[in-house]
Amino acid sequence: LRETPSIVSVITADEIAKSGARDLIDVLRTVPGFDFGVDIDGVVGVGVRGTWAHEGGLLVLIDGIEMNERGYATTQYGQHYPLAHIQRIEIMRGAGSVIYGGMAKLGVINIITKSAEDLDGVHIAGSYGKMAKAVGHQNLSLLAGDVIDDLKVSFLATKGTGQRSDRMYTDIFGQQFDMSTTNRTDPQMINFGVQYKGLSFRMLLDNYMTDN
Repeated sequence: LRETPSIVSVITADEIAKSGARDLIDVLRTVPGFDFGVDIDGVVGVGVRGTWAHEGGLLVLIDGIEMNERGYATTQYGQHYPLAHIQRIEIMRGAGSVIYGGMAKLGVINIITKSAEDLDGVHIAGSYGKMAKAVGHQNLSLLAGDVIDDLKVSFLATKGTGQRSDRMYTDIFGQQFDMSTTNRTDPQMINFGVQYKGLSFRMLLDNYMTDN
């Protein structure tokens, strides 16, 4: 807290569970100044304090790895970052580029996932949500972790699918289409970490597919 240049909020896994949140969007909407909107091709982006932050305005980190893609520095929301993996979220509101670089000009979302000590075994988590005309989301997560002397190993994986909406979309020309079959999200994330004394290794696969 003494090193940050801005306001910091910390949200723990216990607080997320008690809130009833089912998505990172639900969690971030509890933080003052955060809200979401639709960008090109139905992708959902974030705004901070009334400023659109989707393209390079907000840095997202998972276990120290930058998640902003390299084309336009965007991050996508909605069924993307599985809550089952998260131990805590540190959210910095305000300019952070002095510490984190150019993509942190409006803030930083620093996600810390569950470690080998937090897991201490194998866990399975699933979630399912139904809309009137479509499946909202269905996700399955496998989490495992163990500590053997000085060796710590963690493995977190999630695969899912769902729809953003089941409403009718009408464009400015009056043309319509049914979003219950044309606005799909298919997230897949694998996070593997190994730590031995002072040496650590992490591999993160983020395969987030949208269809619009």
